[in-house]
Amino acid sequence: MPFRNAQEFDQQTLANMRRAFDDVMLMIDLKEGDPKSSRLATIIITLASSGERDVTALRDRALREMSS
Repeated sequence: MPFRNAQEFDQQTLANMRRAFDDVMLMIDLKEGDPKSSRLATIIITLASSGERDVTALRDRALREMSS
């Protein structure tokens, strides 16, 4: 679970982060344990820390970051 230590977020935000993470993992065909998955988690944490809470925005912005 990529966000188990992210205690600064409320439950809804964590759920949105997990959904965005899972969506991007599927979209770019990453498997659990792939080193790129920790980069994805970091990107999503950074976005959420800066105030982004919308699952679609988290997913789309993380996907763009992973593609660059």
